[in-house]
Amino acid sequence: MIVVSDRKVNLPAGHLDSNLGKYVYVQDGGNTCQSYTLLGQMVLEGVKFRDNIDAGRKLIHELTRLQYQMGETGNMSTNTINAYNKSLSDFGPKATNIMDKESIKTTEDKRNAIKEQLQKGKIVNSGMFLDASPAEPKYDKDGKKLEPNKGHRVNIVGFDDVKGEWIVNDSNKEGELTRYPYGDYELMNRWSTVLEKK
Repeated sequence: MIVVSDRKVNLPAGHLDSNLGKYVYVQDGGNTCQSYTLLGQMVLEGVKFRDNIDAGRKLIHELTRLQYQMGETGNMSTNTINAYNKSLSDFGPKATNIMDKESIKTTEDKRNAIKEQLQKGKIVNSGMFLDASPAEPKYDKDGKKLEPNKGHRVNIVGFDDVKGEWIVNDSNKEGELTRYPYGDYELMNRWSTVLEKK
């Protein structure tokens, strides 16, 4: 996927295109998790795309094409929730950050907020860091531990309190569903969204 942005951001394979006057980045399929997670939520909410199966395009191609036409591909990584809402502007629902409430302060509050949305039948689009615990920590040349920075988004579709795990749809995994123990990869400790009616 080609990303076009007015802002210089830390994405691979980026360069300033002098003809466009914009920064251009090439994202591979593993770096489009923001679009994949949004698409899963849109399908659950009944959003209809054109049927282009005969042309060989999948729903994810339709969504990323729409985002490209709107000039939002770069913002999917740099200003995600606003890019989500622009992508949704013609379809009805809006993306809402469920962690953006004064009452949500602790890890338990966050976990309960996600479970509440799942019990309402929603998919929760949530962030994680692929290089956070239990991944091996990384250190700089001076031996200082580096903060996780390899962000990723997954759709939380269920939970298992007996095993203490989230059940997720992860675009990086071949299987349809996978499980992550509560707390692993800092899943849910960043912002999480659901789609709601405007």
